[in-house]
Amino acid sequence: MKILALSGSPRENGNTDRYLEIVLKECRAQGAETELIRVCDLSVHGCRGCYGCVNAKACVHQDDFQLVFSKITEAAVLVLGSPVYHSSITPELKAVLDRTGFCGRWAVSEMKAKEGAYEFNASILSGKIVAPITVARRAGQNFAFAQLLLWAACNDCLIVN
Repeated sequence: MKILALSGSPRENGNTDRYLEIVLKECRAQGAETELIRVCDLSVHGCRGCYGCVNAKACVHQDDFQLVFSKITEAAVLVLGSPVYHSSITPELKAVLDRTGFCGRWAVSEMKAKEGAYEFNASILSGKIVAPITVARRAGQNFAFAQLLLWAACNDCLIVN
């Protein structure tokens, strides 16, 4: 089983990375193949909503997202970690998740109108297990945690309780 952890923290070896490593260490002890990607070390821009992925079945904007997306596609489990800044996950992690959700939907669906509404098959994320982790000193953790939960739910993922 492949388990991919995405750290949204700009602080290498900070609290978020430490919590992710605790989870990954236990997963490795159970025989899983694990990897940690620090998205703040990459160059990933936010989704432009251009719909280029509808026909291309992949994001048409070239940056480090393609590397992350391929690893997300291969993983059975995603562990999403972010510190809480201004009651939110970090913008770097948000950019990766937004593009993943959008590209994941169109990678397996066609854009066709049916009586004014789209008909979707699923997503490449459908059935993936998601474990969210947020780290905060003060207020806002509930909102950031809810962002990760909502992203997982909207993308047809199974959420660890």
